[in-house]
Amino acid sequence: MAAGASGGAAHARSESHPASQGLDYDASGAPPAAAAGVGDGEEAPVLLHAFPAGAGPGTMIHQVFERIDFALPDADALARELDAALTRHGLEPELAPVLGAGIRQTLATPLGGPLEGFCLRDLSRRDRVDEMEFTLPVAGSGAPPLTASGLADVFAAHAGDAVSAAYVERLRGFGFAPLQGHLRGFIDLSFRQGDRFYLADYKSNQLGRLPSDYGPDELRTSMEHHDYILQYHLYTVALHRHLGRRLPGYDYDRHMGGAYYLFLRGMAPESPGGLGIFYDRPPRGLIEALSACLGDDAPGAQGGGE
Repeated sequence: MAAGASGGAAHARSESHPASQGLDYDASGAPPAAAAGVGDGEEAPVLLHAFPAGAGPGTMIHQVFERIDFALPDADALARELDAALTRHGLEPELAPVLGAGIRQTLATPLGGPLEGFCLRDLSRRDRVDEMEFTLPVAGSGAPPLTASGLADVFAAHAGDAVSAAYVERLRGFGFAPLQGHLRGFIDLSFRQGDRFYLADYKSNQLGRLPSDYGPDELRTSMEHHDYILQYHLYTVALHRHLGRRLPGYDYDRHMGGAYYLFLRGMAPESPGGLGIFYDRPPRGLIEALSACLGDDAPGAQGGGE
């Protein structure tokens, strides 16, 4: 959808671009500077600042999270998984210790938002679904094809604080042809905590070498530039429709917890203010309007009563 966007090279992407294929990649355009000594009062670099960036390492890290038990009950299981994953992707085995430390750090970082001090390591296998596949019918049941202007109009009318007016105009500049058929994707992590359901997406993008490079403003810029804003709204529609069909008495306001985007390089338990973590819970009106814009009229897909 974003590949044919107007507005110059900074906006438009070819279909072969990693972002157009839903893959993480090094957004900096250059490797990080070599680590230097840290003086008094200076920030220490993030643990994974020098870990290789790109679509390959990003895919590899995703696969590791998919396969491991977040509680890491087997002390050696993570090391075995890392050795196998690095070999599969042609990366140096010497990277295993720092990546393992980074993953342990991520799992121990409080997610904040409504989950406050809850960490991924607190999440049991029975309460998570990894790489949940979805297919969203578009323009079904006689609905008109989806257009960029129609998509932008929905966001303009219903968007919450996490979606800026500038991003709505970015959506309006998307150059995709009127869309009719299906949107298919995979949600990195869907999970239940209490009586609410959440989705999470792992991002290995390299925003810088310091913790401050993963602050709220920097994350918002990356979320907009790579169109993760649109991505998690579509993910939320998919989860909303799924729960509407499968969960008795489903109601968006009661059961939908929201979306976490986890920028792995910036996450650390000691980081103040949830560095490296973007959270939003889209307004119910926006998700229902976006679902309707896609052409959904299936029973139960709209959730419970107001």
